[in-house]
Amino acid sequence: MSLSELSEGDFIGKERRNSVRARTRIPCQIEKISHEQISEIESEILDIAVVDAEHATMVSDWASHTGELPREVVFVLSEMRAMRQQMTDLQRAVDLSNKNSLAPRWVTVNDKGLWLPCIEGEEEYVVGDLVKVQLQLPLLSSPHVLAIGEIIRVRESETRPGFALEFRAISSIHAEAIMEYALKRERQIARSKLFASVNL
Repeated sequence: MSLSELSEGDFIGKERRNSVRARTRIPCQIEKISHEQISEIESEILDIAVVDAEHATMVSDWASHTGELPREVVFVLSEMRAMRQQMTDLQRAVDLSNKNSLAPRWVTVNDKGLWLPCIEGEEEYVVGDLVKVQLQLPLLSSPHVLAIGEIIRVRESETRPGFALEFRAISSIHAEAIMEYALKRERQIARSKLFASVNL
């Protein structure tokens, strides 16, 4: 079953069988685009993925080299890489804040796409519209996700209007970051419920 065949309830419920999802309030921006803009955005997606892949390499686990290097050397190298990543992430955060500020909004997200409730004053979408998607994930790695999506369902309702989009262009490292975030959030919710029940 594709996302285009799902209602909001189906998207939130049945889709989790195939992909972990999370309903969360995060900085997010959806912007309608034309076909002429696709190649430019795809290039930008690739560039961000290259930077994030470099970060993933920088934070590789030096503990696996303990048999080859003295423990003190492994510790120093790990600290140096951690500091370098922190400085790079800080610079990226400054660059992103200067470039654009994403407003937080409620969204149900997984690695296949998004469900977004409509907000007042938002541009209206129809099935087939292409959009530029920007997400700010609360992760140390791959915090800024850029993708191209296609509107696959629009729900017009007085109580819970919204729309679903499916990713058409997204890097594998960003899809994995979304999955990682959704999984961690779901686990944290489960732990919080368990903690609350234990303390009743």
